[in-house]
Amino acid sequence: QRHVESHLSESDDADVHSECEVWMSWMPPTATQILTPSPRAVARRDGGPGHAGSVPAGHRAAADGRPVGGGVALSLTNSDAVRAAGANMQGDTFLIEEMIEGTIAELLVGVVKDPAHGFVMTIAAGGIFAEIVQDQVSMLLPASKGRLKQALTRLKIAKILMGYRNQPAADLDQIITAIDAVQSYVLANLETVEEVEVNPLIVTQERAIAVDALIRKRHDQSH
Repeated sequence: QRHVESHLSESDDADVHSECEVWMSWMPPTATQILTPSPRAVARRDGGPGHAGSVPAGHRAAADGRPVGGGVALSLTNSDAVRAAGANMQGDTFLIEEMIEGTIAELLVGVVKDPAHGFVMTIAAGGIFAEIVQDQVSMLLPASKGRLKQALTRLKIAKILMGYRNQPAADLDQIITAIDAVQSYVLANLETVEEVEVNPLIVTQERAIAVDALIRKRHDQSH
């Protein structure tokens, strides 16, 4: 269920798609297909559950196939369901993505540019818990993978990540790799990036997948 949202230039779809491509080069991709002009033309390739959305699309909240905010439909299990969902959406370009199953936890990974200290990364409980549970750790960048892992294990949610009460444990190495990819993206774009937020970063027993990513960059006034 990987969905990348760019808030850099919502009035220019070309800029949005370009920034998404840059971001996807840093974060491990899942099965994703961009269709223009309509998902009615999607190839018949049935598989696991997926979701479809118009681009740019809003955040999703429903757990069934109903459109969320008019731009996203979930739990689409075959190409006919994709076509039906697309017929009820507005827009000329549609994003079809894999839905992630076997979720153990959701994390938030954010980086902001502090005028006094530089870039500050926050790792926290994510998804719907980001605003409810005060469970977060912040640090200055750059940070080593060892420092990132130390910060991760300081979270209250770390018990769940490690397999609380004999429940399945997440792959901590995959989580650290994903968090480090966020850091690498920021460090490679120091002159333009103002803020990056991945929420949620869904973690399973084998993977860590960025579902939503917000990237805010400083606009070059000379162009």
